[in-house]
Parts: sequence; C-alpha cells; structure tokens
Amino acid sequence: MRTVESEASLDPQLYRAALRSRLVARLSGISLRQLWLWHHGGLIRAHELPGGPGRLRLYSWVDYLKVRAARHLRDEGVSTQGTRKALSYLDHHVPASYLLPLDRIADQPVIESRGITATAALVPELHFDWSILERVLRTLQAEGPLGELHQFSRYIAMDPYVLGGNPVIKGTRLETQFIAALAERGLPVVEIAETYHLSREQVERALEFQRSTV
Repeated sequence: MRTVESEASLDPQLYRAALRSRLVARLSGISLRQLWLWHHGGLIRAHELPGGPGRLRLYSWVDYLKVRAARHLRDEGVSTQGTRKALSYLDHHVPASYLLPLDRIADQPVIESRGITATAALVPELHFDWSILERVLRTLQAEGPLGELHQFSRYIAMDPYVLGGNPVIKGTRLETQFIAALAERGLPVVEIAETYHLSREQVERALEFQRSTV
C-alpha cells in the first residue's frame, strides 16, 4: 500500500493538470467564483487551456488538495495571507501531506506515524496556531480523495496515478464521466453494466456521483 512516508519526494505525475475546475469546486465545497478568485489572485493557480474567455481550467492532484486545504483553512477563520503561508509551508516542508487522503492503515488516521505533527516547531511564521493546520490535515485525510462527496467512496475512487486522478468506478479505469456519456446517448443501465462487466449498482452509483458534480 502506498504511504505518505514513501512519497516524501512527490512524483511529477501528481502535478499533471487533469481535473476540471467544476469537479474541483464541487468536491472541495466551494463555488466556482471562489475558485476563480483564488486562481486570479495567485493563491492556487490552475493550468489554463487556450481558447478565449471561457477557457478550460485544469488542476493537478496537488492543487486539488491545496484547494480543499484552503477551503478548510478559510472555514477555520484563517486569512488569505495565512492560507498562502500555510500552503507554502506544506510545499516546502511536508509535500507528502497531499497524499494523506490516499493513506490508510486499517482505515485509521496515520498522521502521527508519518511525522507530520513533529514539524510544528518549524512554523512560527504561520501567524496562527499550528493545531489549526493539523486539524485541517486530519480533515482531509478523513474525507478521503472524494472530499465533499466521500459518501460515494464505496463505489467511486480517485487516485492521481489512475487517469490523472479523475473519478473512476472503483477497481476499474472507467471514468464516471464516460459512464454518464453512455447513459446520455441512451444506453440503458443494464446494457452498460453487461458491456463493461459491472454490476447495475456500480453503474447507478457512478451516474449518481456524476450528477452530484454538475
């Protein structure tokens, strides 16, 4: 099993821009406008594809986790300046924290065993209590990869090493977006399930998840 400790040096794959802004906003529990403000304010920049004012913005796995962390820091009352310092701190001192939602040992939090709390003495410049950042990291880990839609985690998975982190039916490489596209073309749930060797419930949950991200 992959662990935070073994990923102390982050793989370039984690910086691949693959997640659409609408998905990132929904799973992070923020509005698209807030995401846009953070992008244009330089707090968390997306990769913009060319094509005019409505250009597509894509986020990497690391930036997706930054957005989620920023949302929880905001909810804790941390200022934008404080959030900027916190994210910079994680980048430089605890980059593996961006893998915490993937890390489990018997489904128990493992922050303590990864040495993350031991670095608290290094951050007097944060201008807020270290316990706030620690609490945010625990929240990210508890929510898992799906963030605000973690209730779908039995059927839906996100892993930066699988299709750039885009949501897939668990145990497969079938994106929920692909399943939804088949349904929109008029294919019945039963036919989709039979064609791709899935259960009806897997297909239905994938469609439900996809509807929840729109």
